[in-house]
Amino acid sequence: MHEPEQKFLLRMGSYSCRSPKLRRLPLRLVVLALPILFLTLKTPVRDALEVSVQASATRVRNLLGKGALSPGNPPCIRADVKAFLHRELAVSCGGNGRRIVQLRAEEDRFHLVVEGGSRAGVQLGDLAVFKKIRDGPDILAGVVDGLSDSFARICTLEDHETWLRARTSRSRMVLVKGKEPGELCVEVPENPQSLEEEDVVTEKDVRSCWKVPEGLIIGRLKNRATRMSPDWWVESFFNPRRVLGVRFLRGGKALDGIGPGDCSPAPGKWMPVQVNRVRDSNPVRASAIITREDHSFPFPVDAPVARGAYLEGWVHTAAGRDARVRLVEDPGFYVHVLVLRKGKKGLVSPGGGVFRGDRRTGNGLRGVVGTSRVDIRENDLLVVGPHKGGGGIGLLIGEVVHCGVDGAVVLRRPSTPERGDSLHVGLFPRPPRLFQSNQTGQKGAP
Repeated sequence: MHEPEQKFLLRMGSYSCRSPKLRRLPLRLVVLALPILFLTLKTPVRDALEVSVQASATRVRNLLGKGALSPGNPPCIRADVKAFLHRELAVSCGGNGRRIVQLRAEEDRFHLVVEGGSRAGVQLGDLAVFKKIRDGPDILAGVVDGLSDSFARICTLEDHETWLRARTSRSRMVLVKGKEPGELCVEVPENPQSLEEEDVVTEKDVRSCWKVPEGLIIGRLKNRATRMSPDWWVESFFNPRRVLGVRFLRGGKALDGIGPGDCSPAPGKWMPVQVNRVRDSNPVRASAIITREDHSFPFPVDAPVARGAYLEGWVHTAAGRDARVRLVEDPGFYVHVLVLRKGKKGLVSPGGGVFRGDRRTGNGLRGVVGTSRVDIRENDLLVVGPHKGGGGIGLLIGEVVHCGVDGAVVLRRPSTPERGDSLHVGLFPRPPRLFQSNQTGQKGAP
């Protein structure tokens, strides 16, 4: 480098080090960037601020504000759906059991949450069973591994910790969780040559957590390969998106004295609200802002929002008197659904799945049903199943009018609510996020 250039760079460096303006420049950039980041990033504070601003702006545009809230009629479950729920709950619980209120699927864990905890006499290690038909045999669903005062958490057969001793009429084996929903892999069969398709039941196991008695039905032994290369697996009869209630066993005996059955309507209430705004600032999203007249109740996040017999969405963000509702056509909307189909004696359910919204045009709602063991057909009803623990079980998502590939469906349902319409928010007892759990291991050696 030539000498004049070196002198010039040295002068510039010494000037920049002495200049207070240049020293303040990075600090000013940070101060200016913070509000931009706050308004750009999706944070709970930013969401709550946006909801409040949009709701206030709408009230200002309405000049003197909205009129008195017309509460309308609270949500109601269709008569045929209500009859199905009562019938199936009574059958699966065997007359005295616990209602399933929530499914928790996280990575390789799969839990159920049921009403009735330590206050009702439930204990860690109690087995959860259900029935497929009235007066039928008990079928294993899982084991209680978490408790609170009012709720119990059940580790199910679809959890990665599943490990069971099992047998058929001719062989013993060990079952572990498979890759597909409802699939249990057969390991260490005692007599592989004698295996055939038949029911699989439990063998007595007295491990610290899964104290399983003899003879509880697990599922059906099946073979997906040829005779030359057998690949045996068990299809579990337990379908967490189909079963509505369970009862408990302790030491092989039914716990009929832990409290009354849960076939009565779920406790809770519906509070009227009014639609303040329907447009979302993001054109891809679909949401509505709702407002209540007073501060008599808080808006619980993930609470159901309904109109008539239909679920309209979940509360996404609460901000004082206002809240944003993620509508059913929002790409981020999802809900565990029961598939209901017309039978000879009313509605029946072959299974369930997870419905994810896409978009709504008039009375048509597009979406996808995944994680389902059954194929969706036209004229099937999709209703809310046990999901977020906030209630709404039995509300309609819609009636299937078209089925596509990979679970794509088009549902018939009412159009999007408009500004000024009356909706209702459900307030139900909520299970805790953290349970008092059993820390001892659940695995053992065959």
